[in-house]
Amino acid sequence: AELAVINSVQQGLVAHMDLQGIYDLVGDQVRKIFDAQVVTINRFDVRERRNHYLYVYEKGQRFDIDPQPFNPIIDQFISSGETFLVNEQVAEVLQAAGAPIPAGEMPRSILSVPLRTGNLVTGAISLQNVDREHAFKQSDVRLLETIANSMSVALENARLFDESQSLLEETNQRNVELETINTISQALVAETELDALIQLTGEQMRQTFQADIVYVALLDPRTCLIHFPYTYGETFNTIQLGEGLTSKILESGQPLLINEDVDTQREQMGVDLVGRRAASYLGVPIIAGKQTIGVISVQSTEQEGRFTENDVRLLSTLAANVATAINNASLFDDISRQKNYYETIIANSPVAIVVINPQLVVTSWNPAAERLFGYTPEQAIGKDVDSLVATLPEVYEEARELSERGLRDKYVHFFSRRTRKDGSLVDVEVLGLPVIVDGEIAEYVVIYHDITELEQARQAAIEANRAKSTFLANMSHELRTPLNAIIGFTRIVKRKGKDALPEKQVENLDKVLVSAEHLLDLINTILDISKIEAGRVDVQLSTFEIEPLVDLCLTTSQPLVKEGMVKLSGDIQGPVPPLCSDQDKVKQILLNLISNAAKFTHQGKIVVRAWADDHLLYLAVEDTGIGISEEALETIFEEFQQADTSTSREYGGTGLGLSISRSLAQLLGGDIAVESEVGRGTTFTVSIPLNYELTGISQEVQVGELSGITDEVSGAPL
Repeated sequence: AELAVINSVQQGLVAHMDLQGIYDLVGDQVRKIFDAQVVTINRFDVRERRNHYLYVYEKGQRFDIDPQPFNPIIDQFISSGETFLVNEQVAEVLQAAGAPIPAGEMPRSILSVPLRTGNLVTGAISLQNVDREHAFKQSDVRLLETIANSMSVALENARLFDESQSLLEETNQRNVELETINTISQALVAETELDALIQLTGEQMRQTFQADIVYVALLDPRTCLIHFPYTYGETFNTIQLGEGLTSKILESGQPLLINEDVDTQREQMGVDLVGRRAASYLGVPIIAGKQTIGVISVQSTEQEGRFTENDVRLLSTLAANVATAINNASLFDDISRQKNYYETIIANSPVAIVVINPQLVVTSWNPAAERLFGYTPEQAIGKDVDSLVATLPEVYEEARELSERGLRDKYVHFFSRRTRKDGSLVDVEVLGLPVIVDGEIAEYVVIYHDITELEQARQAAIEANRAKSTFLANMSHELRTPLNAIIGFTRIVKRKGKDALPEKQVENLDKVLVSAEHLLDLINTILDISKIEAGRVDVQLSTFEIEPLVDLCLTTSQPLVKEGMVKLSGDIQGPVPPLCSDQDKVKQILLNLISNAAKFTHQGKIVVRAWADDHLLYLAVEDTGIGISEEALETIFEEFQQADTSTSREYGGTGLGLSISRSLAQLLGGDIAVESEVGRGTTFTVSIPLNYELTGISQEVQVGELSGITDEVSGAPL
């Protein structure tokens, strides 16, 4: 009999695929099979903790009951997953479990079995007998559990069927939308001209939505004006941002769908009518990046409720594709303009610009390169660059070496000579830089600047400077001879006439001596700088201790400082090894720096410090004088320069001392650095090698070479 009942129920379940129909079928069957006055079928919403009554039958009458919150009995029922059977003392059991007492007549027997989805309890079938206790037997429990299991399977199948149907309908809708999107996207991709793209967009929207009014609006952010490059069914004039429904969409960046009472809703938003009245309005933003750049709108003038949420989604997706297409078209226009702009610059550049690939093959050759080297672009492109501009063997060898180094070092700058098509040589300055795309070097840009005239002028200036220095050296020798005679005879007259001459005449002789010696110092200084510039300066090597030399310089310079106002001292820091260098030149550098400090220090101190590291000797002359401004620091080592013209008048001097000192320091393989603060003092620091012989510099060398007069290859030239 149980099997017959189960088969009957299962056959009924197979015929139903809707959820409520299954609840009704099982409820009616259970009501007929079991001795129960109350039959309920419930669904549990665990997340919301609500008990939904989907079938309630009590004493011949069907009831609808609103969802109720969970009670302790339901919590225990769900957590245990076991059948709940109470055949006696129902009230006491419910009260002990903390469950509310049912309204109406108290049941005397209760049987509840779980409905499951997988391992989860999702509902229950409950029977109540209000007439007698022990109304439900184990056979009833077994039969109801079997029916509940069959019902659980049927409910899951029905749920899956509903989901499948929904997914199928949604898939069909999406397929239609995707086909539309794909068709329109393909058309948009094929168009790169902006105006044509907008017209294409409008036509595609009109055909897709069969709308009475269609427009594409674009916002000009500079003027805050909204333009309508495409319209259908209505003519729109340019409007100000803030007018019409279009402005609302631009400001919010959200779609706007009004399917009824368009005028009323428009007025509620405080928007004036722009164009014809519409019965249904749909507008979506065109968003590029984070900016809303325009609006696409479709409207029906006759039918309310014309557009759905699916239309909103479709038009929004199409608008996103349109935004990308508009952005790409704008970028294409910008790139085209930039390409034309840079091509014009290169074509009209007065310097030769050559583009080569990593294999040194020419890929671009501008008109200036044709004028400089004589090859047309057709003759140059595709050829090895060195085979074009370095045809002589001695030039080619150098060019090839530098080209290979340039590929390795990624930057080139040098001065050299290259050959023209006719074989003549041309002096050029060459600058090469890589063109990096996505982190990879795609090509190199090489600029050739014809410096033939500059080189000729440079050589002429060098010769003129050498002639000037030679003239000054010769003149200094010619001046020193009579000047030494004047000094010598003046000293003789002063010595022999010391007791016979009046005091006034002795003072005059002192003035002659002071002026003559000052003039002799000036001539000696000019002779030094002339010798440095015009000829070779010899380095006379010797090994000597630095501390006695510092003491000698301090003693010699003591008369130069203001007595009682300025303290002159030395500070030898740590052990300093013997120095192998030119003692006279080190002495001259130190005396020049101390003399310079004494001249500009009125009070405080002058300290000469010396220390050494593994390779270098450091001599620092630190004073508390007037200091040097940051602007003047850039020029103080130039010839005939002082901190400013006022110090030259107040303190005197030729402005050659620091220039000579630095040249001598460089001659010895070192240099001079300076730090200063106006009003607080200055520190000049000399650094020279402890052993000159290890520097590799010739003992007879042009100082100009040490000062960077010769061309230096920066990086590896091409």
